Amino acid sequence: MRIALVASIVPFVSDEDRTVLDRTASALESGGHHVDIVRLPVRHATPTLVPQLTAYRSLDLTDLADAVICFDSPAHLVQHPRKIVWHLTRSSAVDSTASASLQDSVRHAESAALDEATRVFAGSESISRRLREVDQPDRDVLLAPTGLDQQEWSIVADRLLS
Repeated sequence: MRIALVASIVPFVSDEDRTVLDRTASALESGGHHVDIVRLPVRHATPTLVPQLTAYRSLDLTDLADAVICFDSPAHLVQHPRKIVWHLTRSSAVDSTASASLQDSVRHAESAALDEATRVFAGSESISRRLREVDQPDRDVLLAPTGLDQQEWSIVADRLLS
């Protein structure tokens, strides 16, 4: 199966999520899948947020991959009929410093994108609670393994695709 792992990146900022992406890709490849990592830059500054979110939303990977696994926001805005979302850290692309109307618009778009997903996982209980606060149903919690154990990562990869 061709699987695209989709995530955002803030250029020139420490990137702790890269390890999770790399380990997930490796586990999926070990399972016989073809994996590509798709990363788009994002800057969480309010004036540039809407065009960036629009870019994510306009990205349709339907013809390029059999499934997509999106890591956090705003990556989950991409379009695909077999979209799997794994929220590991942040639950929204917009923060409380943005105007109320922008917050509402972004949360509406994010909620709609999550509703399109075939599966949504929360990386912790606290992230699952935050998703419930924005009218998302309970989400399965899927913790990222902390070590390099390939067997643990293979279990995570299998669960993402289940």
